[in-house]
Amino acid sequence: MIPPVTTSSQARYDFALCCQENLIERSFLKLKHVRRIATRYEQTAHAYMTMLSVVAAFI
Repeated sequence: MIPPVTTSSQARYDFALCCQENLIERSFLKLKHVRRIATRYEQTAHAYMTMLSVVAAFI
């Protein structure tokens, strides 16, 4: 049986955590604008990580 939700067990809103999550999500969106990264054009994992590093450094 699932216990009822009480006010003491509810998660609190963490503003700092929300800001960090937003920053990470925006970073991924910027990376996805590069077609080569979004479509995973590279054939090996090493080549993909290299291109990802280059694009991230450029951004």
